[in-house]
Amino acid sequence: MSIEGKKIYSKNVYFAHKLLFEIAKKASQATAENPEQAIVSLIFSFSCLEAFINETIGSSELFCGGRRTPKEIELFETMIVLQQEKSSTLDKYKKSKRLFTKNHWNKTESPYKEFEILRNIRNAIIHRPPEVILGELTIGEGKYTYASKYERPEEELNYLAREGVIGSIQGKESWLDLIMTAHFAEWCCKVATDIIANFLDSLHEGTFKERMLEQMSLVQNG
Repeated sequence: MSIEGKKIYSKNVYFAHKLLFEIAKKASQATAENPEQAIVSLIFSFSCLEAFINETIGSSELFCGGRRTPKEIELFETMIVLQQEKSSTLDKYKKSKRLFTKNHWNKTESPYKEFEILRNIRNAIIHRPPEVILGELTIGEGKYTYASKYERPEEELNYLAREGVIGSIQGKESWLDLIMTAHFAEWCCKVATDIIANFLDSLHEGTFKERMLEQMSLVQNG
């Protein structure tokens, strides 16, 4: 019997979160000579996390097929709704972990608190007004005192300073100067790696977890 005219189907899937992580990693490695690359590492580390949680939908659809458990189906359907509602990346992580993993989101514990610090610092750069430093000097009474006109991410910066990731603001310098270091850039990449590893490791045992680890882990990327 001739097979001419029969159709053969294929499907190729490319995960953007790995590409975004590679950009963050290369920027981190270039920061020692080009300090502004730390900002690139920050932005793309968080973009990697955004892409990863969105791509869990495709992974669920592609690798489980008809073998999906009720929980897997619930995750898939919930993530589609979150996409349609344009929910935040944080909401997607919280709800997906509550549905489908052994560990719930706790912002007081690692790596969740680092995720929120990464997100808040990224948002402080992108969504806030320019940094304005006001100086005041009383003639004959010493040096200038400085204060920021607009709110800085003080809590996040203080945490990073306590952890030894960045230094402390001196005088009228911008807080952006503090984060333009190789150490901070490496920290950003580590947060992305830790969050994804935590998500994948805490999945319930089974074929779905095995496929997700195989296709979506960053470990092979270093």
